[in-house]
Amino acid sequence: MADNKFTNEDLENLINFASQKMGVDKDKLKDDIKSGKINNSKANEILNDKEKLNALLNSPQVKMLINQLKNKNNNNNSR
Repeated sequence: MADNKFTNEDLENLINFASQKMGVDKDKLKDDIKSGKINNSKANEILNDKEKLNALLNSPQVKMLINQLKNKNNNNNSR
């Protein structure tokens, strides 16, 4: 069975990508994630902007993470 856990490199890539799309410093974003203080207004801005959302969803990094989540879900359902 394949291990579908995200590596530290995967998470770093996602944080780097998200920080660029959100226009925030990657270290600040990482600290906000760790402390539970995510900038919801920026996240909502991306989610409510069709162009920004499409850019996010069509990025190679996010596509890779979505595929990993789908594979993990499929493996859990087949047990």
